[in-house]
Amino acid sequence: MVNKEAANNDKPGVFALGLSVCRHVFAVIFLLLLSTCKSDAQNIAKRFIRVLQPDGNLYFVLPQTNFRSQNARENFIMDIAFLDSKDSATVNFTFFDRDLLIPKTITMVYDNWQYQTSVKQIYAEPERRRWQYRYTFDIPFEQLILFNRASKPVITISTDSSPSISFHTVRRWKKNQEINMMIIRIIQTNQTIVNN
Repeated sequence: MVNKEAANNDKPGVFALGLSVCRHVFAVIFLLLLSTCKSDAQNIAKRFIRVLQPDGNLYFVLPQTNFRSQNARENFIMDIAFLDSKDSATVNFTFFDRDLLIPKTITMVYDNWQYQTSVKQIYAEPERRRWQYRYTFDIPFEQLILFNRASKPVITISTDSSPSISFHTVRRWKKNQEINMMIIRIIQTNQTIVNN
C-alpha cells in the first residue's frame, strides 16, 4: 500500500510553489531597492563636496534652484558651505530682478519657525535687461536643519527702497529636500565620530 502523504511530497506542492514565487518576488524587490539606494548615493555624491581643512571638514553643497519668485518668475539659487568645527553654515545666494535693489535682510519662514538676518553683498551686476545679485549670510546649523525639514518654506528678501521679494518652493524641492537631509545626516554622523 502506498502512503498518500509520501506520494504528495515527491511532487512540488502549492506551498513549495508559493515559496519559490515569494523568493523571486523578494529578490526582485531587493534588487530594486539596491538600485534605488545606489542611485541615491550617486545623486548625493554629485550634490556636495567634502574637503579636509585644518579646522575640520568643509562641506560644500552645490548650487540648487529650489525657489522661484511669483511675480517675475525668477529663480533663487543657493549654495551652502559648512565647516563642521563651527555651529553655523554660510549660505551664498543669487537672484535676479529688473530693478536696481539694495537687499538688507533675508527671512526664511518654515512651518512654525522663522529666521531673519542681515545679508552681505558679494556683487551686483547688470545682465541683459535685469540685475544679477550675489549675497551671503550665516545661519545656525540647527536652523538650517529645520529649514530643510519644512514642507514649503518661503524666502523673502527685504530692501530699504522697494517692496520685498518672496521666493516659493518649486516641484523639485521635495527631491532636493531628501538629498539635503541625507547630506545633513552625513555631516552629523561625521561630527559625532570626531567628537567621540
